[in-house]
Amino acid sequence: MEQLQHVLVEDIRKNPELIARLLLEERDVSILFEKRGDEVRYAYLKPKNKESVEILQRAKDEHMRLKEKGYTREQAFKDFEEAREEMMAATVNYRQHRHTGRVFTLETENVTLDNGVTIDIDVIRHPGASAIVPLTGTGDVMMIEQYRHAVGGYIWEIPAGTLDPGETPLTCAKRELIEEAGVSAAEWHKLGEIVPAPGYADERIHIFLASGLSPAEQHLDADEVLQVHEIPLEDALAMIDRGEIQDAKTLCGLLMTARRRASEP
Repeated sequence: MEQLQHVLVEDIRKNPELIARLLLEERDVSILFEKRGDEVRYAYLKPKNKESVEILQRAKDEHMRLKEKGYTREQAFKDFEEAREEMMAATVNYRQHRHTGRVFTLETENVTLDNGVTIDIDVIRHPGASAIVPLTGTGDVMMIEQYRHAVGGYIWEIPAGTLDPGETPLTCAKRELIEEAGVSAAEWHKLGEIVPAPGYADERIHIFLASGLSPAEQHLDADEVLQVHEIPLEDALAMIDRGEIQDAKTLCGLLMTARRRASEP
């Protein structure tokens, strides 16, 4: 492995475009970041076919050109994430199907990682899911207390469910809210997405905030054993602090909702 060359660059918090474009322009350059507190100050370049100094200068030139065109910090970080995913992609040599369940499949993939290591990895392939934070007009969250056999008891969750074939995340969210909580919503806002178990599964959960609630006919699946509760958002956040809420999508959904409401005028 070639010796890493250490190059001091401008603070990424001040000029994130520099790092983002550096990644986009040079696919044959590996970049790592060193954190000092909450700041990122250094880039490490591994030159292969071009001198890192030349690459850095081209990136600076591109950075200045893009700044003049109004290239934003948000776009820079988005580009950075996309470029990083492409640079770190592994090569799948072959895959073996292991099991098909009611919701997901299990595969073993033989992959060669970006560092040259070849290994077998077990992967759960999941269609994805949607989760909903249903917020009443008085600021209560409609939460469910549901039996989960895998963890051996009842846990607190927000309504959620798996995407049906061909179903969009929003359509799934609207359906699951009615089926599990027995309400429909007039207003929908996408809060974000999470990958709850990236070490072994590709499941992606889309989280929505639902408001303007009205009664609808609840329709539970045969294996859904649950009760619906209306809990003030502040009380739900306190339940997180006390460790009473441990479900990942619920933690994220409630915290995203609290942050959104705090930023509202």
